[in-house]
Amino acid sequence: MQKILTWKDIERVFYSSKKRWNKIIASVDVFPNYIYVYLLKGKKDKDAMKIIKELFPRNYGGKDYDNIYLDLDKRTVSVIFDENDENTDKPDIPLFKDIIYRDSSYTSLDMHSLACPVIAFHSYKGGVGRTLSLLAFAKAWTESFENDSDRKRLLIVDADIEAPGLTWISGIDGEPSLSYLDILDIIQDNCDKKKIVNILKSKGVSEQIVIEGTKQNVEHIFIPTYRYTEQLLDQYANPETVVNAKDKMYIIADILSDLAKELGASAVVIDLRAGLSEMSAPYLFDKRIKKYIVTSTSSQSIYGTRLLLKYLFKGLSIDAETVLPEIFISMIPDIIRNNKDYLLEKDKLKQLYYDCSDLHQDDLIDNTITELPFAEELVHLTSLQDIIRKLSNKDMYKIIHDIVENNYNDDGVKVNGSKVVNEKEILDKISRKANEQITADGNSENMNVLCTAPINNLINKYSDEMPVTVIIGAKGAGKTFLYKQMLRNIDWKSFCAHLKQNEEKGVKEGNFIPVLASKNFKEWTVLLDACINEANLIEDANVSRSIYADNIQLINSKLNKKNDWFTFWNNLLVHSFNEKYTDMDQLNTFLEKTNKRIVFIMDGLEESFTNTTNSEVQQQAIQVLCQDVVSNIVLKYPNIGLIVFMRHDLVQNSIKVNLEQFEQTYQKVSLRWSTEEALRLVAWIVEQAAPEYIQNDVSMDKASKEVIDDVLLRLWGKKLGKNTSNEAYTSNWILAALSDFNGQLQARDMIRFLRYATEAKVRSKAGAYSDRLIYPAEIRSAVVKCSKEKIKEVNQEYQEIGSIFKRWKMLPKEVKKIPLKKELLKLNEQTEKSLIQAGFLKILDGKYYIPEIIRHALEFTYEKGARPKVLSLLSKK
Repeated sequence: MQKILTWKDIERVFYSSKKRWNKIIASVDVFPNYIYVYLLKGKKDKDAMKIIKELFPRNYGGKDYDNIYLDLDKRTVSVIFDENDENTDKPDIPLFKDIIYRDSSYTSLDMHSLACPVIAFHSYKGGVGRTLSLLAFAKAWTESFENDSDRKRLLIVDADIEAPGLTWISGIDGEPSLSYLDILDIIQDNCDKKKIVNILKSKGVSEQIVIEGTKQNVEHIFIPTYRYTEQLLDQYANPETVVNAKDKMYIIADILSDLAKELGASAVVIDLRAGLSEMSAPYLFDKRIKKYIVTSTSSQSIYGTRLLLKYLFKGLSIDAETVLPEIFISMIPDIIRNNKDYLLEKDKLKQLYYDCSDLHQDDLIDNTITELPFAEELVHLTSLQDIIRKLSNKDMYKIIHDIVENNYNDDGVKVNGSKVVNEKEILDKISRKANEQITADGNSENMNVLCTAPINNLINKYSDEMPVTVIIGAKGAGKTFLYKQMLRNIDWKSFCAHLKQNEEKGVKEGNFIPVLASKNFKEWTVLLDACINEANLIEDANVSRSIYADNIQLINSKLNKKNDWFTFWNNLLVHSFNEKYTDMDQLNTFLEKTNKRIVFIMDGLEESFTNTTNSEVQQQAIQVLCQDVVSNIVLKYPNIGLIVFMRHDLVQNSIKVNLEQFEQTYQKVSLRWSTEEALRLVAWIVEQAAPEYIQNDVSMDKASKEVIDDVLLRLWGKKLGKNTSNEAYTSNWILAALSDFNGQLQARDMIRFLRYATEAKVRSKAGAYSDRLIYPAEIRSAVVKCSKEKIKEVNQEYQEIGSIFKRWKMLPKEVKKIPLKKELLKLNEQTEKSLIQAGFLKILDGKYYIPEIIRHALEFTYEKGARPKVLSLLSKK
């Protein structure tokens, strides 16, 4: 029980406990010496006395229970009861001292839309980069809309009447024509909004903030805090006094918005007073106003920001159109970006969106926290123009520029652009091409391969010699597809020329010998046969038409006993060319004499080596092949190449010494898809399927990021909803949905997603979009289908993990929540390790998380606030 030291403590107890007395008491007015308790009609004094005794158990008393005693000096405040027949409902005032006693920080009244957007920058503490962020925003607006005469100008207002920093650095010469305090004074003395705006417009606004765009300067309208010093120090009206007047609770935003429109500005940008200040409250608790809350990483700033957000989110129902408060964490040094304490504080900020608001869809808040990196050049600045100039090319500015581009440019793009295309026909083409790529139908003469960084590295590294390497990749990374492309091109030089499309096309050297192939080889024996036939044109070659199948049987016969694996692998390779050769020296000598070169290629090892987790025999076999055999060929046999396609988990299980060094050796040719390359793959498939849809002369495999982004923008839109909505950015959402905790985003999953997202046969007009081919509903549905396919593959390829997933799928619906409980999972040390190694499990602070790519199929849902943690874990790789 808190102490009652003053009459104000009594008032706070009453106001914060209204739910306990509002069925007995109509209202309470508390003054320094008296408390007036107004009873609802028909209620008795004794009913109210009982309630008051519960609220003040040690302070309420007196002969007739007519006093509340103060703890400070035992002085009394008299309690007077009366019946109130009047309407006691008070208006919702947007001030801290009012909203702290309400269930919601926002009025339940219907509010009309603002004439143009009002955007406010606020911070709990000063000196955290609030004004700097505002100016970066204004510069970004300038560059985004400088060529749009209707949108390029802003009305910038310095509303910090206690520390008007923007006014002081603006360099105003002489007395301004109109100040923010003038506006408040005029609103205070007038009730008619139209009249107020006309008065303000008639005064004229001569002050400007000039910001240089990419092509021209833009003169933004600027309203400083004050005109002369006495106005600042002897204030007549302030935001608190204005909103306390009858029917003026939300008038300030109305006036500024209407004034901006009259002056030809497209938006209002306001620099607010820092702290939990009533000077800023009318803007903070107006749900029509966009708020950017700026904080540094200091504990004081973070704590104060969390306290502020608690009230900003109270009673806020979040949907796609809610004007959400967003957080800028500024001045982040690289040294603390991955600091555990900082990450924890960041998670707490995101958690507030769940704890304090009515949130119906988790991904509506994906973009609400933005990190702004530290820039030393922006710490000490002398003038407004100095700030504007130094912002250019800073990472902090680029991030804010993206925010302006992505959230305030709602014009969209035309799907068809300048070309006339049949949307359904284009979708069908993309779906068919994606399906071909999924099945890796190497027999098709039209099949090409995207020349990604690892493939480029492979070709460039071995441009003048035969390749001897291990190509590592998870299932679905494209190992088998690349293997088939090699078969299609018959020899190494032709393969390189085909992918590079260079002048060496036609030069043949380094015939491929398919030593091993994956178990689906029956689907593409045509390629295998052609490759073997070409190899047999070499003098002395005698490659069996079934060599790849025969070798599988030979390997399987050796798996249950110890072997001299070095001799075994060398013999396997040599005999694959001709059984008469006894060793690698003999083969290399022959090739040297005949001026020939060959490249052995091996794929599908995981189909025989299914137990590298536990079998030392299998571990040794893989280790000897990948390290000893490869090294031996590199050192001694320049006419012999070897490409081993190896699944990543086999490497991790088998290489026991210097694993990190081994992976580093082959990192540049490992088939790992970066987010940029995954998106490029999508654009490339669209180009392969429907070149008429691509509106660029540059091929997608060589196109810049900007060109790729433009293609994807027209393919699936900027966001999973309208461009100005709170929906997640489409590309980011898809990447997160298809990734695992190892940062692996498989090509097969990306292509499969594209297939499912474009296969819609019938579309309803409801929810249609004119700026994209693929709609949000189709994207969400495709991700669920991809998740189910992923689980099927895991069940087939990883028996141990597949059995775990089957068990999880059968769990009762009510317990299938993320984070998962350890006792529910029933994992031993080995299975837990396998799941983590595969990227399907992450343990953090004793809590267990699974990625999106398997969550949908296993039918798990999130506990409140768990999804941002999963997204954070996915993004760390």
